[in-house]
Amino acid sequence: MKVKLLAAAIAVMTSTSVFAQYAGTQLVDRIGHGQDSIMNLTNLSTYGEYAKSKNYRDAYEPWLYCFNHCPVAQLGLYTNGVNIMHWMITEGTNEAAKKKEYFDQLMKVYDQRIEYMDALNSFNKTKTLKGTTLCRKAYDYSEYGGDAEGAYKLFREGMATVNASEDEDEEVPGYALNRYFNLSYNKFKADSNHREQFIKDYMECKEICDRMLQKANETTDESKRQRIIDQYDPTGYNIEITFAESKAADEEELLKIFGPKVEENKNDIEYLKSVLSIMQNNDCDDNDVYYKAAEYAYAIQPTYESAMGTGQKYYKEGKSAESVQYFKKAIELCPTDKQRGNIAYRIAAAQAKAGNSTAAFDFINQAKNYNPAVTGRCTFLSAQIYGQNKEYAKALAACDEAAEQDAALQGAAMRLKENIKKVQARNAEINAYNAAAAAAKAKKDKEDAFWNAK
Repeated sequence: MKVKLLAAAIAVMTSTSVFAQYAGTQLVDRIGHGQDSIMNLTNLSTYGEYAKSKNYRDAYEPWLYCFNHCPVAQLGLYTNGVNIMHWMITEGTNEAAKKKEYFDQLMKVYDQRIEYMDALNSFNKTKTLKGTTLCRKAYDYSEYGGDAEGAYKLFREGMATVNASEDEDEEVPGYALNRYFNLSYNKFKADSNHREQFIKDYMECKEICDRMLQKANETTDESKRQRIIDQYDPTGYNIEITFAESKAADEEELLKIFGPKVEENKNDIEYLKSVLSIMQNNDCDDNDVYYKAAEYAYAIQPTYESAMGTGQKYYKEGKSAESVQYFKKAIELCPTDKQRGNIAYRIAAAQAKAGNSTAAFDFINQAKNYNPAVTGRCTFLSAQIYGQNKEYAKALAACDEAAEQDAALQGAAMRLKENIKKVQARNAEINAYNAAAAAAKAKKDKEDAFWNAK
């Protein structure tokens, strides 16, 4: 075995093709000089062979040597290092003190990868991204021994970094997003004062899932599209179900939170916009608090959010002409056709919720004309409207059409279709029962009439 590993190390030292594909950090900067470079290359080769066969126990020592002595030799020190430390924590020992030592080393793998991020990115095609790495660290912190509050804070740091980044490749992995949301949910269950932040965390997670599913819909790489959908569709669904069960955004609770605060912050445009966004996204946009926030916001700075809210207020009051004017204003205030399409879609959804199907379909058509990218979502909304109107055949057909138009909607369309079928089956049972009851009553009435005849 030693001869084989030594030969591999010599091959690495003498081969220029291994490193020639990379441009940036010089090889000598990454593996050292003279005897140091020989030791580093030997250990790189040794741990690499063991890691390849998932023999993480024997990979640990040579990997640790390289991790400490040539930290920018290769990206594999960090990708393999995570796997090695996972195994060492779970399988490598039963001693609590040793597990803690390995846990600390696992955290250092993430910290050091961020520390040497620029150097690693200078010669790797796979980029190290700070926000993504922090979110993965937060997940492992939670998974392998860290406390819940510490994990939540790490996630907040990672999420903030991802959101602030201009790199479109920065993302929160689906499994990490799910863990972050569950941590926030547990905080809310333990302390109701966390409610407002929990609602914001939900909206942030939902927005990320929606953005990633839209990204899946836009890519031409079928395998990439499916990977994204497989990761974020179930995550988004689980988050929606958990949030609904939490009852954190029940209208009564939101009104308790924002009722007094809207009046206190009626001159704070950013706070008012935040309230409008939270209430719109949680089906709580049909009450005086929401309307008041919209009016205050519109008076300070007309935006599509405040115009839409004011339009809903006038519609509720039966002032259709005024409501239409504000809805049109909401669309006009959008800077691009893409955004106009998105807002027209939101207005359509609001009108559908209010039971105004005619207006909803009108804005659905506007949305598709402004932004063809929302066609699938519009068709899905149409399916929901048809379902509400008990036009089940049209609803089922629209579900199939939405899934074809937008791959990211396949899961949601399938779930809606199954729910519609359940409603159809239940209605069929009720109709059959009512028909049987009516027939039995008619028969009895006929018999009674016969025997009571004079």
